[in-house]
Amino acid sequence: MVGYTVNHHHATVAVYDVDKCVQVLVDRDGMTHAETDELLESNTLGAYVGENGPLFVKFGP
Repeated sequence: MVGYTVNHHHATVAVYDVDKCVQVLVDRDGMTHAETDELLESNTLGAYVGENGPLFVKFGP
């Protein structure tokens, strides 16, 4: 997690760095980058977890 922000519902939500999430999965679980892409796209980034769900950002190019 890299921080918090306030969404359009005025709720405080967590903000996560996508690249850091990938690195955790690689380091902790021994996943390949291709595996992390598939996992994050289908189970995390594409999941609807409610109006006050977390935000995921990608920094840099």
